[in-house]
Amino acid sequence: MPHTAHVLLAFVLLATGMSTMVASNPLLERLRDVGALTVPMAAVNEDIFTKDFLRAVPPQQLVAAIRQLTASTGTFVKATVDVTKTEFSCTGSLHMSKKIRVPVELTIESTPPHRISGLFLRPPVPDVTTLDSVVTELKALPGASAFLAVNLTKGDTIVGHNAGTPMPLGSSFKLFVLGELVRSIKAGQRAWKDVIELRSSHRSYPSGEVHTWPLGSPVTLHTLALKMISVSDNTATDELLFTLGRQHVEQIQGVMGHTQPRLNMPFLSTRELFQLKFTDGGERARRYYSMKPAQRRVMLEEELTSLQYDDVTFVDNVVLADSVEWFASMRDMAACMNWFRLQGADTAGKPALDILAKNPGVSIDAAVWPYAGFKGGSETGVVCMVFLLRHSSGDWYAVSGAWVNPSAAVDTVTFAGVMQRAIELLR
Repeated sequence: MPHTAHVLLAFVLLATGMSTMVASNPLLERLRDVGALTVPMAAVNEDIFTKDFLRAVPPQQLVAAIRQLTASTGTFVKATVDVTKTEFSCTGSLHMSKKIRVPVELTIESTPPHRISGLFLRPPVPDVTTLDSVVTELKALPGASAFLAVNLTKGDTIVGHNAGTPMPLGSSFKLFVLGELVRSIKAGQRAWKDVIELRSSHRSYPSGEVHTWPLGSPVTLHTLALKMISVSDNTATDELLFTLGRQHVEQIQGVMGHTQPRLNMPFLSTRELFQLKFTDGGERARRYYSMKPAQRRVMLEEELTSLQYDDVTFVDNVVLADSVEWFASMRDMAACMNWFRLQGADTAGKPALDILAKNPGVSIDAAVWPYAGFKGGSETGVVCMVFLLRHSSGDWYAVSGAWVNPSAAVDTVTFAGVMQRAIELLR
């Protein structure tokens, strides 16, 4: 189902408590204590966390979250402090036996025994040292994958893998909806502050929260765009799509650099995708796939509009992940992000860059990458992540990657870790 790489499975663990310790580096000692919790049957020493932390995240929940995140990483080997933010907070790593690293954001109390008051575990990252090794990791995934890292300022491809092959995008398709909004604003047809009222015919399903808002609620186009990108809100997306016009979104794809925009004609709404895949046992999606574009438009406008909201029944298995979706190559998606970079040079286009930066998707070192824009997406069997980055040197980069497995669910946590490592190696 389309949603942003919530795609990322990170655990925010706010808590505090710890045993008395005498250590030259309390941050490192506490990272080691967290690493020890990855060991099977390990018990939580409640003295190493603050009481507030344990009220927010009980010990059993804490251990379950850590074990889930490190289920395939091997055993804990060592901890390192990577970036010291303050004397009592840092970014560190848990190094695991399968050459995998788990990034950790850690905050401790300023007074002994320096109990843990904040803990954030990121998706595991392969401990590789080159971008070619990142590509090797992607090639080893079951199904098909694609990847591209390009210096937009210089126009140089740094590394690519199946970069010209169309891939399913999940919610990354929402970048084209945002692009049409930017175009219409620059053309003077709309404004970020324009208001529309929520309509029942455009009510979609999670992810997001706008589907729970009262019908008729007045909402600005800027708010809908922010929701669409930052939390991958599907109802916000569909409201924008039909406000802007389906055919206009289809047309903007080529302007933004999509080399095969007909792959997304007609341009599906999220509600329509759900109706195709999750009614009638997926038979509608199979019929839709066999049709020509004109026939598909008739199906969307006549057959799907007769369905009721509650007719959709979600299933966990893969449903035509490689055939009924939104599609583009990773080179197309890099071009799309470059289009936003160029449009952001004036006051009409800059809000789009601000919106893209609201949720960076993975852990980004702001000292290296002072700007990070992102949109990701996934459904069962699909994950895609697309980044627009400005290096501290001033050069702009695009990094895009996708993975599809028509036979089984994909591991979005593993994929997010690979993408994060790719960005780290670009520095």
